[in-house]
Amino acid sequence: MRDTLVEGKLVHSIKEGEYTVRVTVWDMHSQRKGEVKKKIKVKIPRDFYLSSLRWRGKKKVGIRDTVRVEFDLLSRKRERIEWKITSEDGKLIKNGEGEIVAPVSGYTLVIPLDSLPEGKYTISVKCKDQERKREFEIEYPFFSSKRFLERADEMIYIAPRGFIEEMKRASPEERERMWKEFWKEKDPSPGTEKNEAEEEYFRRVDYANEHFGSPFMPGWKTDMGRVYIKLGEPDEIERHPFELDKPPYEIWYYYSKGITCIFVDKHNIGHYVLVSPRGL
Repeated sequence: MRDTLVEGKLVHSIKEGEYTVRVTVWDMHSQRKGEVKKKIKVKIPRDFYLSSLRWRGKKKVGIRDTVRVEFDLLSRKRERIEWKITSEDGKLIKNGEGEIVAPVSGYTLVIPLDSLPEGKYTISVKCKDQERKREFEIEYPFFSSKRFLERADEMIYIAPRGFIEEMKRASPEERERMWKEFWKEKDPSPGTEKNEAEEEYFRRVDYANEHFGSPFMPGWKTDMGRVYIKLGEPDEIERHPFELDKPPYEIWYYYSKGITCIFVDKHNIGHYVLVSPRGL
C-alpha cells in the first residue's frame, strides 16, 4: 500500500454550533502518525439545503472514466434534481434528472463520459432555485490527443513535412512507435533515460509560444519563433522599439554561428518579420 491514496469518509450526527475536528492517522508498519486539526461551523438548515459538489477522483479524467459527484440534500419532502454537463463555451453536452426521497444526507451522481471530446467542462446540479457547479477536464492519452497533433505540427523545423503528416494519420500505437524512433535517432546520449534533443527542442517551442505568439498566430509559426527554435537563444539582442523615422526593429546576434538576424515590425502592431537573412 506504499504511496497509495486511500479515500473515505466518517459520518457523525452533531448539533448546530462551532467545533474543532481532529483527525489522526497511524501507519501500522512504521508506527508514525499524522494529525490534522480544523475548525468548523455547523449550521443546520431549517427547510431546504443543497450542498456544494464534492468531486470523487481526479479533476482530469480520461475517455473511459466516469464522473462521480457527491452532494448533500436536505428537505422535508420528495425532491426532483436536474443535472447537466456543459462545454467551456456553454454548449449543453449531457443532461438528466432524478427524484430523491427526502430526507437524504449524501447522494452520489454517476455519469459515464461516453468518449466526450477533450476539453474543459462544467457539471451542475440544480434543485428548486439552488444550483451548484464544479469544473473538470477530459484529457486523452498523449498519442490519441489534440496535444499530439499540435506537437507533431511543431516538429516542422526538425522533421520532414511528409513524415509529420504520416504520423498524424497513423493509429495511436503507430504514432508512438514513429515518434520514439524519430527522437531516438536525435538523442545525443542514448544510454540515458532523458532525451536531451527532444527536451531542448520542445523547450524552445514552448518559449516561442509564450513570448512570440499572438491571438492570431501561435509563437512557433512566427518568424521570431522559427529562428529561436532553429538557432536557440541569441548571444545578444539589440532592441529598437521607438524610432522616429523607421518602424520598430530588433537585431539578434548569434556570434558563435556567424549569423545576424534583423526583425522589423512593419505595421507597428508587435508582429516582427525577418528581413535578413532571407530563407532562414
